[in-house]
Amino acid sequence: MKKVRLLPALAGLFVMSTTIHAQFADTVVSYESGTGFAAGYTNANSALGVSALGSGVNPMDPPFSKSQLVSIGAGGEITLQMSAPILNNPADAYGLNFIVFANSFFVSSGGSGQNETTTGALFYHPATTLIQVSADDVNWYTLSPALAPQPGEWFPTYGGGSPFQPVNPALATDNFTGMTLGQIESLYGGSAGGTGYALSWAQDVDGNSVGLASVDYVQIDVESGVVDLDAVTVAPEPSTWALLLAGTALLGFRFNKSKFIPMKKIMRVCSIILFALLAVSSARAVTLTENFTNDPAADGWQFFGDTNLFTWDSTNEVEDVTWDSTQTNSYFYHPLGTTLTIADSFTVSFNIQLNDLTCQPNPGLANLGIGLLNYDEATNSAFSRPDGFTPNLFEFDYYPDDGEEDPDEQPEVAGSLIDDVGGITNFPDFYFIYDPVPMNYGTTYQVTLTHLAGVASMSAIMTTNGQVYSTMPNAFPSSLDNFELDTVAIENYEQDSSYDAYDMFGHGTVGNFVVTLPPVVRNVSLTLSNGIPQVQCGTHTGYAYTLERSTDLMTWTRILPATIANGNIITLTDPTPPATNAFYQVLARVP
Repeated sequence: MKKVRLLPALAGLFVMSTTIHAQFADTVVSYESGTGFAAGYTNANSALGVSALGSGVNPMDPPFSKSQLVSIGAGGEITLQMSAPILNNPADAYGLNFIVFANSFFVSSGGSGQNETTTGALFYHPATTLIQVSADDVNWYTLSPALAPQPGEWFPTYGGGSPFQPVNPALATDNFTGMTLGQIESLYGGSAGGTGYALSWAQDVDGNSVGLASVDYVQIDVESGVVDLDAVTVAPEPSTWALLLAGTALLGFRFNKSKFIPMKKIMRVCSIILFALLAVSSARAVTLTENFTNDPAADGWQFFGDTNLFTWDSTNEVEDVTWDSTQTNSYFYHPLGTTLTIADSFTVSFNIQLNDLTCQPNPGLANLGIGLLNYDEATNSAFSRPDGFTPNLFEFDYYPDDGEEDPDEQPEVAGSLIDDVGGITNFPDFYFIYDPVPMNYGTTYQVTLTHLAGVASMSAIMTTNGQVYSTMPNAFPSSLDNFELDTVAIENYEQDSSYDAYDMFGHGTVGNFVVTLPPVVRNVSLTLSNGIPQVQCGTHTGYAYTLERSTDLMTWTRILPATIANGNIITLTDPTPPATNAFYQVLARVP
């Protein structure tokens, strides 16, 4: 019997190709080097495209080559045309609409590799600049110098982040003191850094605010000093078509020594492997928001357990919450419409205020929680926070003070990421970050939890009145493999009667939920089963997914009827693949 076996390396053959709607500067309209510029750094085209990417670029090792930077001295300027308009959208992250990347870096305090730490001091070329914008290259407006930072002032480039996502502008130098590269990356929250700007800062020549809907041109005028410019990009993340191509370089075949496989058959196998998967969808993240201006029950929010613990406050537009550990596990929740795994990037943000909270002695396992969970697991009778059986959690936690003077039981804010095994006593299945600081009564905190695709960790930032309160810098490492999250919830956990008697009781409010989810088509992969191509992808509930095939990228044929997804991973197959090479696209539509 002839045997042909595809090596497991097949899964690594897919590479991201290109974006259809690129969102960066693609044309140099004009450039004047000015005086005092860096000699040799006068190729204005270096400012085109996205910021410097790759593992070799980080906040302590910035871009430096002449192909990455163009230098602009005093009296100089550069005018760039964007490949896509910059929109004045106040809903963009932190209200910032575009990002300028320039040369700066954190000063190192020692160490090497991922263990290198920073003093928190920032090196950059001081400059006085005017950032100007225009929709037509005729009428120009200046961003208010009182609001617009200088390019390079914040934040040093991280080559592994998104160049279309700004860093939280509330962060300051002190927030980075003593941090390793990994901790800086976590605090960046998935961003590639850079200095963010908003079109709402635009003014006319008399200093009056102007309402610009969009602009296509950005000009940087350097009045004094030097700016070494890398790139200008549009926020937020662009809409993309993810083009994934499979190659044969890593393919291996195994066959009996006594048998010979004709070249025609080998080529037939290769032609199947050379499928291109064209995932056609918007790669812009899907966002679930809830500001509680309307009755959340009408927006799909539901109760599990004790419904009396959760009450909508229509006057203050928040959800009033009672945390009572004597009650059963109870949740005020909303389905996500998709299942998140370790392969996905996502964020959860909300406001929380505690009004009061009391606890009996020894509250080490007493905590309130807000975040993501797996509904089937969390409503299982075996699910128990004190017992440590809590699979599939991604949440913010607060462990209150018990009123005693035990230094090991001081209050702390924390974040928990627990995999589908769910044993928190088994640290490989559990990632935990924390900061031993209290939550002050009557203070509103904004909490943002972030997970980056493919990593077995999470990051968090807490702010109040625009100032950073905690980044939860302490962490337990983890090697967790996967998780499955499908619900956002405010959680009330029951204590276990097998422990010494203690209870937690308190009141507070939660509001302004924003959950950023992956695109409707994501994590596309190709496998072969008995020679039949199978395309897998993540989905969102209610979308109709179809697989289409083409041999020329012009004419497309639907393979099978549309599949209505339930938010899980689906598999779409082509039972009769052609003898020649073929291209496939996955389309997601609202039926």
